[in-house]
Amino acid sequence: MLHNPIIEFDLEPPAYRQITNIIRKMKTSGSPCPLDQISIISFKRCPYLRTYLTELIQAVWLSGSVPDEWKKACTILINKKNDANLPRELPSNNSSIRTTESIHFKSP
Repeated sequence: MLHNPIIEFDLEPPAYRQITNIIRKMKTSGSPCPLDQISIISFKRCPYLRTYLTELIQAVWLSGSVPDEWKKACTILINKKNDANLPRELPSNNSSIRTTESIHFKSP
């Protein structure tokens, strides 16, 4: 039997302020997501984009259905061994990084 959660999950869609706070905490030194090429700097500097993003996230949240495009990920292979005798094509010679278009929310 599962116990009741210690902290109840907030079922309300995230507000503009919550999304803005998350965006402000994100690093600007990273490269844009390969799936959409939008830099986080654009969201940090443009309140209009944050408003549009908030409305989009709220609509998806309330619909209860995640768009198929948001379920995609881009895998980037990074060579972890600099040995010229080992082919780069071997999976064991690479580490993978997967990027997705996502924002993670914490319960207050």
